[in-house]
Formats: sequence, structure tokens, C-alpha cells
Amino acid sequence: MAKQAIPKKTIYIQCTAKTHVPLEKFRMMPQNLKDRQRVHVEKLANLIIEHGFLFPFFVWQPPQTDGYVIIDGHGRYNALKFLEKKGYTIPDVPIVVVHAKNEQEAKKKLLEVGNMNGLIDFDQFEEFTKGLELDLSNLYVPNVSDVLDTLDAVGFFPGAVPPGMCVCPKCNKHTPIK
Repeated sequence: MAKQAIPKKTIYIQCTAKTHVPLEKFRMMPQNLKDRQRVHVEKLANLIIEHGFLFPFFVWQPPQTDGYVIIDGHGRYNALKFLEKKGYTIPDVPIVVVHAKNEQEAKKKLLEVGNMNGLIDFDQFEEFTKGLELDLSNLYVPNVSDVLDTLDAVGFFPGAVPPGMCVCPKCNKHTPIK
């Protein structure tokens, strides 16, 4: 009997951009602003597996190079590299090139894209997400996730999975993530 081929695990691009680039063409800013632990990268990877690659990288292309410096997308880049090591096929990813004269200007633009003027109100978040089936274990929403950590998220959002829990696809039972 012939051995069956194991299907490749592929990440699907779920947004449109004019330019797509292979992962090996990217590098990170020398100083990374966010402290990400493996658990954060795995959460992003789970979202990418579930929904595909949803948002392009914002990048800067230094003069006289064919590579790109990531301005926005460091976490997604780390998640894609993690998935690549896990055997996933990563297609060329969509990018938006942000114009900057030099690295200092690119760093300023990184601060602008990561800027969050205003906080998400918990009550507004609850109203906004009514009817959505959310797996809150893979999402961090500033000013909301902190409140949810102290509450039973399932009581607030039907179908939601509390942080640190997962749902068995066979029996639908909530169990702690190990």
C-alpha cells in the first residue's frame, strides 16, 4: 500500500496589498519596544492559524538595500517564524512601505503606529462585542483584558473562553492550558 502524503500546513493571507515579500527579507529594529514572551508569540500564532494573516507589515526600506525593517508587525513576524519552525508553509507576506529618510525617522514612525490615544471602555467593549464568539485567551485588549482577568469572562461573553483555558473540540469542555 502506498504511503499517504501528509498535507502541508499552510498559513493563508487574508488581506490585500500591492507588495508581498518572503520572511527572509525582513529584519527587526535593533531595539524592540515590546517585551514578548513565548506565550505571547504562541497566542499570536494561534490567531494566525485560526484566521490567517490578516494585516500587512508596515516596513521601512533602508536606502540601497533589498531588505525591509519592520516598523509594525514584530509580534506577527515572531509568530510566523514560530509557525515556520512548527512545519507551516509561510507564503510571501503583504507589506506597506512607510517612507522614512533614516532609521531615526523610522523609529519615530514606529512610536506613532503603536500610539494608543485613549482607552477602551469596558462597557463599550461589552456592547461592541455582543453577538461575537470570542476566544479571549488569545487576545489582549488594553483596559479590558485586565478587568476580565479578575472576572469570569464566560459570564460576560457567551461562548468566550477565559484566559488560560482552552475548549476541547470533541466535548466542548473548558480545560486549563498547560
